[in-house]
Amino acid sequence: MALWSGCQTPGMGSISIQKPIAGGGTVDLPLTRMGVTHASSDDVEVKDTSLMYQPVNRKVYFAFSFIQKIPFPMKRITVEDISDDTPVTMLDVSAPKVDTRTFMDPTIHKEVTIHLWAKTTPEFTATPENIPWLMELDFNIRIYRISIYKSDGTTETLISGQEYGPPIKTVMRIALKLQKP
Repeated sequence: MALWSGCQTPGMGSISIQKPIAGGGTVDLPLTRMGVTHASSDDVEVKDTSLMYQPVNRKVYFAFSFIQKIPFPMKRITVEDISDDTPVTMLDVSAPKVDTRTFMDPTIHKEVTIHLWAKTTPEFTATPENIPWLMELDFNIRIYRISIYKSDGTTETLISGQEYGPPIKTVMRIALKLQKP
């Protein structure tokens, strides 16, 4: 069950959805017209937390990424799915590496450098048993806890959501041969 909350300010508005998470408690996930927004802090901005699928072989995997706003060394990163009663570790990466990329941003006509961390889970065959939420016909939000263990001994934890509406879930089920067209 989700609870909607929000506050409206003249000229500005914010709305969030409150979702229960593993271990009890709830999180507020910010919403925009485009849906759930990814988590962000002073140091990090989450870019991807999505299920990717390959219809040809019925394989799926999860993709996770974030950008470091200011580069910093990391010792470890864990990603957990905390959407259900029990947390599930999706990734546990020791000595993670950041890919630094420089490109020309056409919107501001300046060279921009980003520090990107990206990783995917191993591929696996999609079944109703290992992705039960995909089989549900209604709207679904998966919630991920991304813990970044920094070399200075501190930990940055971000909670980020990824929404899956009925239309995309139907497309995925049909493409993965989990549902007849």
